[in-house]
Amino acid sequence: MIRDTASQDRTVNKSTRRWLRARLVVPVGVVLVAGVIAWPVMSRVVASGGSVDRAGLRLAQVERGELVRDISVQGKVVAAVKPIVYSPAAGRVALKVRAGDAVHAGDLIAVIQNPDLVSRRAQEQSRLDSLASSVQREQIQTQMDKLALKEQLDLAQVELTAAERELRRATLAHQKNAISEQDYEKAQDELDRAKLEHGHRLEETTLKTQRLELELTIRKHDARRQALLVEDLDRQIAELSIPSPVTGVVGNLEVEEKDAVVEFQPLLSVVDLSALEVELDVPETYVEELVPGLAVELGHGNAEIAGRLASISPEIEGGRVKCRVRFSGEPGTELRQNQQMAGRILLERKADVLTVARGAFLQSGGGHIAYVVDDGVARRRAIRTGATSVSRIEVTSGLAEGETIVTSDTTQFAGEDQVLVID
Repeated sequence: MIRDTASQDRTVNKSTRRWLRARLVVPVGVVLVAGVIAWPVMSRVVASGGSVDRAGLRLAQVERGELVRDISVQGKVVAAVKPIVYSPAAGRVALKVRAGDAVHAGDLIAVIQNPDLVSRRAQEQSRLDSLASSVQREQIQTQMDKLALKEQLDLAQVELTAAERELRRATLAHQKNAISEQDYEKAQDELDRAKLEHGHRLEETTLKTQRLELELTIRKHDARRQALLVEDLDRQIAELSIPSPVTGVVGNLEVEEKDAVVEFQPLLSVVDLSALEVELDVPETYVEELVPGLAVELGHGNAEIAGRLASISPEIEGGRVKCRVRFSGEPGTELRQNQQMAGRILLERKADVLTVARGAFLQSGGGHIAYVVDDGVARRRAIRTGATSVSRIEVTSGLAEGETIVTSDTTQFAGEDQVLVID
């Protein structure tokens, strides 16, 4: 006979049945709630092609505002006015300043010692004094000769007057038959002789006077020529004392104290600190965009100095073009020649455009791909970029204001459409 399971049955009341049901429902509910909560994360994990650590990424937000397109450049301070002082003559140099000394225009900076020039000037001055004495002597002699000529002319005039008077008496006497015809003719001859004598004396006096004045003029010219020679020597001697051509600072010394120098040999340079400029090295890729007058911002410590592009070199050296920048205002006395400066040339200003910080994502994505980070996931998105500045880049399409993108290198994303970003 087959026995039943009655011996195994137990009596269960209703409260016990409800407690058992609760023990089964609670775990199942917990599992269901946990699944609902974890589902978004699990779905992102499943959909993502990988994951990266947020700490290794650089993120930036897309913003709307002004974009200044510029060129980052390096340069140095140079002197726009840097005259070089040359020796005006041969001799030995005596320096009155040292490199770095501050000088004003007109200050004595060097003296050329030239005893030969000084001696020659003394000799020429002595000759000038001698010629001046000769001119004075010639003037006196000329006056004496003119007086002698005047005396002879006056005597001839007296004889002429006497002959005329004698002829008048002879004529009256001849009319009254008081004298012979021979005496009358003799009186006429005397008058003719006196006239000839007076005429010759007059011409001789005129010519001799002209000759005397000419000789005196020649003497004066000789003295004047000698005076000009002495003046030129005075000028040369004065030039031996060399003044500073500008107000500034003494630059490099080309000679040493008491060195023998020749004419036109460089001695030293003076830097005009009030006319400083900045020489920039600009990559040749930007040459077509450079024009004189562009605004330039130069950094000096914590301050910015404004300037304008003044000139552009016509030649390229080592892949770079040299440009000169003039300061818009006073640059300050703390600047020094050859001091290194960094700055930027402002090429263009764009207002109300979308911009984002520059980063390595431009190179890794070719400027067409960006990863937008949203809710812990970096999603790949096609973008288009425009103008670039030193720190920011214009976004023309593909991104919206306020979105956050990865600006660091995105090669680690391996081109996946989305990547989980793990905190």
